[in-house]
Amino acid sequence: MSEKIKNFFKTLPRRLTPANIFVSLMALSAIVYFTIYAILGNGFYLHIFFRDSQDFFMDFLNSIRDASNVDTVYTESGVIYPPMANLIFLILSRFTPNVYNSTEFGDRYTWVRYASPFMMIIIIVMIFAVILYALIKSQMDAHGKTLASFFAGFALFNVPVLYMIERGNILMFCLVSLMIYAFTYNSESKVAREAGIIALAFAFSLKLYPVIFGWFLIKDKRFKEALRCAIYGILIVVLPSFAFGGFKVFKLVAENIMSFSSSGSSGNIFSHLLGFFGIEYVNVDFMTPVMWLWAVIVCLCFVIAPFVLKSKWRAYALGVLAIICIPSLTSLYAWSFMLIPLVFLCHDKPRCKSDWFYFAIMIIPFIFIPWRLNSVITNNGIVLYFCAAILSVYAVIDTIRSLVITVKENKAAGITFKQYFKSLVKVNE
Repeated sequence: MSEKIKNFFKTLPRRLTPANIFVSLMALSAIVYFTIYAILGNGFYLHIFFRDSQDFFMDFLNSIRDASNVDTVYTESGVIYPPMANLIFLILSRFTPNVYNSTEFGDRYTWVRYASPFMMIIIIVMIFAVILYALIKSQMDAHGKTLASFFAGFALFNVPVLYMIERGNILMFCLVSLMIYAFTYNSESKVAREAGIIALAFAFSLKLYPVIFGWFLIKDKRFKEALRCAIYGILIVVLPSFAFGGFKVFKLVAENIMSFSSSGSSGNIFSHLLGFFGIEYVNVDFMTPVMWLWAVIVCLCFVIAPFVLKSKWRAYALGVLAIICIPSLTSLYAWSFMLIPLVFLCHDKPRCKSDWFYFAIMIIPFIFIPWRLNSVITNNGIVLYFCAAILSVYAVIDTIRSLVITVKENKAAGITFKQYFKSLVKVNE
């Protein structure tokens, strides 16, 4: 018996891989969470969702209603989605009843009276789930079929992704598109790589901000691919605009985004957090510019990161943080993008304490945390703010430190900044 115990502890370090830890923690947190709510009953397990799921799938169904009214979607409705996203919702509106599409905002919950929206929800979620599971599993198969299956299962069954599904946010399509781009980036197949840059262009056409991940193409001097990606993106963004009035749409989108960003949508959550910790006297109007300034710093570090960080997954993580740190984009479902660097980290395996720190902070928001602060914000939402703050600070310091090391190494090798810069932009022969 003692020999078995010794062997167990000897083999323990080999078992403590990021993939195993992620699966184990997710399984444990899910068991604890659903056991608690099975005891409590009364449907309280919905605590992890927005407003206890009383606004179920409304990011999706509201958008269908808005897009079905082509003439007013960017004026009266004030939609911030680019034309491609609205074109998708316009097409989907053909599968929901006209009587629902024409309802006023106050009657948006009447979709439950009709069978077609129910069936559409099932179909959309199933398609998303199958694609996400297949993408993750294909990347994790090298770790063993069983572990890959569990990892892919929990890549789907976690709080940020479930929150995104519950909202019915079009980020579902954006997430799988970015995964296709990231996972085919170094593929030996030209077809796969081309599909990847088309997927990035499509993600850009839905949410705009995924365009930042095209920076990896520039860093790797894949300028022709970057140019094709830009062309694809422009076409996918511009062509759908003619369904909603042409180029004037982009002016309206910009105005709507500015209005949305200044409306305090994220500030409301932030103010609730301040109140929870008894520091509601802090001026949110003052803190918002500070948060924007920090977002700019994180974005600038992301620009530098691919050139100085030795692990590409760290640069991907910093890109995700650059998005999440923008106040109007700070949301629980945005953390689902962290699945991409998480998969890459599992392949690289942590090599130092710093890697393990990244990993530990990255996985916390995915875990099921019972109860909630109030009707506005979930406990996972609170955790998201802290994890984003801690990891972004650490990543910025990590990037600056790596930059300093790179500069010192170049100086020791007699390489001037001008020579180094030329080496970055010069196309390899």
